[in-house]
Amino acid sequence: MGQNVVSKVVAPRPERDPAKVHELTLEQVRTLLEAASGGRLYALWLVLISMGLRKGEALALRWSDLDMKTGTINVRRTLIRVKGQGLSFGTTKTDDSRRSCFMPVPVQVALQSHWVDQEAERLRAGSVWEDHGLVFPTSTGRPIEPSNLNRQFDTLLRHAGLGHDRVHNLRHTAATLLRAYGGVDLHDLKEILGHSTIATTSDLYGHVVPVVQRELMNNVASLLVPPADGQAVN
Repeated sequence: MGQNVVSKVVAPRPERDPAKVHELTLEQVRTLLEAASGGRLYALWLVLISMGLRKGEALALRWSDLDMKTGTINVRRTLIRVKGQGLSFGTTKTDDSRRSCFMPVPVQVALQSHWVDQEAERLRAGSVWEDHGLVFPTSTGRPIEPSNLNRQFDTLLRHAGLGHDRVHNLRHTAATLLRAYGGVDLHDLKEILGHSTIATTSDLYGHVVPVVQRELMNNVASLLVPPADGQAVN
Protein backbone atom coordinates (compact mmCIF):
# COMPACT_ATOMS: atom_id res chain seq x y z
CA MET A 1 0.00 0.00 0.00
CA GLY A 2 1.43 3.38 -1.04
CA GLN A 3 2.26 6.11 1.42
CA ASN A 4 0.95 9.63 1.29
CA VAL A 5 4.15 11.66 1.12
CA VAL A 6 2.23 14.86 1.82
CA SER A 7 1.38 13.57 5.30
CA LYS A 8 5.10 13.65 6.16
CA VAL A 9 5.49 17.30 5.25
CA VAL A 10 5.60 19.56 8.29
CA ALA A 11 3.86 22.81 7.48
CA PRO A 12 5.67 25.94 8.67
CA ARG A 13 4.12 27.56 11.70
CA PRO A 14 2.96 31.14 11.18
CA GLU A 15 5.01 33.64 13.12
CA ARG A 16 3.29 35.71 15.77
CA ASP A 17 2.72 39.29 14.76
CA PRO A 18 3.63 41.33 17.86
CA ALA A 19 1.50 44.17 16.52
CA LYS A 20 -1.57 41.93 16.83
CA VAL A 21 -0.71 39.19 19.31
CA HIS A 22 0.44 40.46 22.67
CA GLU A 23 -0.64 40.62 26.27
CA LEU A 24 -1.71 43.42 28.57
CA THR A 25 0.46 44.24 31.55
CA LEU A 26 -0.79 43.58 35.06
CA GLU A 27 -1.28 47.32 35.56
CA GLN A 28 -3.30 47.57 32.34
CA VAL A 29 -5.47 44.63 33.39
CA ARG A 30 -6.26 46.28 36.69
CA THR A 31 -7.10 49.52 34.92
CA LEU A 32 -9.33 47.69 32.46
CA LEU A 33 -11.24 45.79 35.14
CA GLU A 34 -11.70 48.95 37.17
CA ALA A 35 -13.21 50.64 34.13
CA ALA A 36 -15.45 47.62 33.50
CA SER A 37 -16.63 47.43 37.11
CA GLY A 38 -20.37 47.99 37.34
CA GLY A 39 -20.93 47.27 33.65
CA ARG A 40 -23.23 44.46 32.50
CA LEU A 41 -20.34 42.51 30.98
CA TYR A 42 -17.88 42.86 33.84
CA ALA A 43 -18.08 39.12 34.58
CA LEU A 44 -17.35 38.31 30.94
CA TRP A 45 -14.19 40.42 30.85
CA LEU A 46 -13.08 38.84 34.13
CA VAL A 47 -13.65 35.32 32.76
CA LEU A 48 -11.67 36.10 29.61
CA ILE A 49 -8.78 37.71 31.48
CA SER A 50 -8.47 35.24 34.34
CA MET A 51 -9.43 31.95 32.66
CA GLY A 52 -8.24 32.39 29.07
CA LEU A 53 -11.39 31.21 27.29
CA ARG A 54 -11.69 31.97 23.61
CA LYS A 55 -14.23 34.66 22.77
CA GLY A 56 -16.58 32.21 21.07
CA GLU A 57 -16.32 29.77 23.97
CA ALA A 58 -17.30 32.42 26.49
CA LEU A 59 -20.21 33.69 24.39
CA ALA A 60 -21.52 30.12 24.04
CA LEU A 61 -21.51 29.36 27.77
CA ARG A 62 -24.82 28.33 29.28
CA TRP A 63 -25.68 28.44 32.95
CA SER A 64 -25.94 24.66 32.82
CA ASP A 65 -22.19 24.60 32.01
CA LEU A 66 -21.39 26.15 35.39
CA ASP A 67 -21.05 24.06 38.53
CA MET A 68 -20.83 26.35 41.52
CA LYS A 69 -20.48 23.41 43.92
CA THR A 70 -17.24 22.24 42.34
CA GLY A 71 -16.27 25.70 41.08
CA THR A 72 -15.84 24.61 37.48
CA ILE A 73 -16.96 25.67 34.02
CA ASN A 74 -17.46 23.03 31.33
CA VAL A 75 -16.43 24.36 27.94
CA ARG A 76 -18.36 22.40 25.33
CA ARG A 77 -19.40 24.79 22.56
CA THR A 78 -18.39 27.90 20.70
CA LEU A 79 -20.40 30.64 19.06
CA ILE A 80 -19.56 31.07 15.40
CA ARG A 81 -20.94 32.94 12.42
CA VAL A 82 -21.78 30.64 9.52
CA LYS A 83 -21.87 32.27 6.13
CA GLY A 84 -25.44 32.51 4.91
CA GLN A 85 -26.84 31.17 8.18
CA GLY A 86 -25.93 33.72 10.81
CA LEU A 87 -24.85 32.90 14.35
CA SER A 88 -24.65 29.26 15.30
CA PHE A 89 -23.44 27.16 18.21
CA GLY A 90 -20.79 24.72 17.06
CA THR A 91 -18.32 22.32 18.61
CA THR A 92 -15.15 23.64 20.14
CA LYS A 93 -12.05 24.27 18.02
CA THR A 94 -10.56 20.84 18.79
CA ASP A 95 -11.38 17.84 20.99
CA ASP A 96 -8.84 19.17 23.50
CA SER A 97 -10.77 22.42 23.64
CA ARG A 98 -13.59 20.52 25.37
CA ARG A 99 -12.50 20.91 28.94
CA SER A 100 -13.45 21.68 32.51
CA CYS A 101 -11.92 24.86 33.87
CA PHE A 102 -11.54 25.86 37.51
CA MET A 103 -13.28 29.12 38.39
CA PRO A 104 -11.26 31.35 40.71
CA VAL A 105 -13.28 32.65 43.66
CA PRO A 106 -13.51 36.25 42.30
CA VAL A 107 -14.95 34.82 39.06
CA GLN A 108 -17.54 32.83 41.00
CA VAL A 109 -18.55 35.92 42.96
CA ALA A 110 -18.81 37.99 39.78
CA LEU A 111 -20.91 35.33 38.05
CA GLN A 112 -23.29 35.07 40.99
CA SER A 113 -23.81 38.84 40.87
CA HIS A 114 -24.16 38.63 37.10
CA TRP A 115 -26.92 36.04 37.45
CA VAL A 116 -28.90 38.35 39.75
CA ASP A 117 -28.52 41.23 37.29
CA GLN A 118 -29.55 39.00 34.40
CA GLU A 119 -32.72 37.92 36.20
CA ALA A 120 -33.62 41.60 36.56
CA GLU A 121 -32.96 42.10 32.85
CA ARG A 122 -35.18 39.14 32.05
CA LEU A 123 -38.06 40.66 34.01
CA ARG A 124 -37.62 44.02 32.31
CA ALA A 125 -37.52 42.41 28.85
CA GLY A 126 -40.72 40.43 29.47
CA SER A 127 -42.01 38.67 26.36
CA VAL A 128 -39.10 40.05 24.30
CA TRP A 129 -36.64 37.86 26.18
CA GLU A 130 -35.30 34.89 24.21
CA ASP A 131 -34.27 32.18 26.61
CA HIS A 132 -31.18 30.38 25.33
CA GLY A 133 -29.83 29.80 28.82
CA LEU A 134 -26.76 31.86 27.97
CA VAL A 135 -24.47 33.27 30.63
CA PHE A 136 -23.52 36.25 28.48
CA PRO A 137 -26.40 37.17 26.17
CA THR A 138 -27.67 40.53 24.98
CA SER A 139 -30.14 42.46 27.15
CA THR A 140 -32.92 40.45 25.47
CA GLY A 141 -31.34 37.01 25.92
CA ARG A 142 -30.01 36.56 22.39
CA PRO A 143 -26.42 35.53 21.59
CA ILE A 144 -24.02 38.45 21.41
CA GLU A 145 -22.70 39.10 17.94
CA PRO A 146 -18.89 38.66 18.21
CA SER A 147 -18.26 41.79 16.14
CA ASN A 148 -20.48 43.76 18.54
CA LEU A 149 -18.40 42.48 21.43
CA ASN A 150 -15.32 43.79 19.65
CA ARG A 151 -16.91 47.23 19.49
CA GLN A 152 -17.89 47.09 23.16
CA PHE A 153 -14.31 46.16 23.99
CA ASP A 154 -13.04 49.17 22.05
CA THR A 155 -15.42 51.38 24.01
CA LEU A 156 -14.19 49.89 27.28
CA LEU A 157 -10.56 50.43 26.28
CA ARG A 158 -11.22 54.09 25.49
CA HIS A 159 -13.00 54.51 28.82
CA ALA A 160 -10.01 52.94 30.55
CA GLY A 161 -7.58 55.20 28.69
CA LEU A 162 -5.95 52.27 26.91
CA GLY A 163 -5.19 51.94 23.21
CA HIS A 164 -6.99 49.81 20.62
CA ASP A 165 -6.69 46.07 21.10
CA ARG A 166 -8.31 42.75 20.22
CA VAL A 167 -10.55 40.71 22.51
CA HIS A 168 -8.44 37.65 21.67
CA ASN A 169 -5.45 39.24 23.35
CA LEU A 170 -7.23 38.84 26.68
CA ARG A 171 -6.63 35.10 26.20
CA HIS A 172 -2.91 35.74 25.74
CA THR A 173 -3.02 38.01 28.77
CA ALA A 174 -4.62 35.29 30.90
CA ALA A 175 -2.01 32.75 29.82
CA THR A 176 0.86 35.12 30.55
CA LEU A 177 -0.47 36.06 33.99
CA LEU A 178 -1.06 32.42 34.90
CA ARG A 179 2.43 31.49 33.75
CA ALA A 180 4.34 34.45 35.13
CA TYR A 181 2.54 35.23 38.37
CA GLY A 182 0.63 32.03 39.06
CA GLY A 183 3.53 29.68 38.47
CA VAL A 184 1.41 27.47 36.18
CA ASP A 185 3.60 25.02 34.26
CA LEU A 186 3.22 24.43 30.53
CA HIS A 187 1.32 21.15 30.87
CA ASP A 188 -1.33 22.66 33.15
CA LEU A 189 -1.49 25.76 30.97
CA LYS A 190 -2.16 23.56 27.94
CA GLU A 191 -5.12 22.00 29.77
CA ILE A 192 -6.47 25.36 30.92
CA LEU A 193 -6.29 26.89 27.44
CA GLY A 194 -7.45 23.78 25.60
CA HIS A 195 -4.48 23.60 23.23
CA SER A 196 -4.21 20.47 21.11
CA THR A 197 -0.47 20.01 21.74
CA ILE A 198 2.05 21.02 24.38
CA ALA A 199 4.22 22.33 21.54
CA THR A 200 1.67 25.06 20.84
CA THR A 201 1.68 26.11 24.47
CA SER A 202 5.45 26.03 24.67
CA ASP A 203 5.89 28.08 21.49
CA LEU A 204 3.54 30.76 22.78
CA TYR A 205 4.39 30.92 26.47
CA GLY A 206 7.58 28.98 27.12
CA HIS A 207 9.50 32.24 27.24
CA VAL A 208 7.39 33.94 29.90
CA VAL A 209 8.82 32.57 33.14
CA PRO A 210 12.51 33.00 32.21
CA VAL A 211 11.85 36.68 31.48
CA VAL A 212 10.14 37.19 34.81
CA GLN A 213 12.83 35.19 36.60
CA ARG A 214 15.49 37.45 35.14
CA GLU A 215 13.64 40.54 36.33
CA LEU A 216 13.16 39.13 39.84
CA MET A 217 16.79 38.04 40.08
CA ASN A 218 17.94 41.47 38.96
CA ASN A 219 15.73 43.09 41.58
CA VAL A 220 17.18 40.90 44.33
CA ALA A 221 20.75 41.49 43.16
CA SER A 222 20.08 45.23 43.12
CA LEU A 223 19.11 45.05 46.78
CA LEU A 224 22.46 43.47 47.55
CA VAL A 225 24.61 45.58 45.25
CA PRO A 226 22.79 48.77 44.18
CA PRO A 227 23.67 49.78 40.61
CA ALA A 228 25.89 52.81 40.15
CA ASP A 229 24.24 56.09 39.16
CA GLY A 230 23.06 55.94 35.57
CA GLN A 231 23.68 52.21 35.34
CA ALA A 232 20.66 50.33 34.03
CA VAL A 233 19.93 46.77 35.06
CA ASN A 234 18.96 44.70 32.02
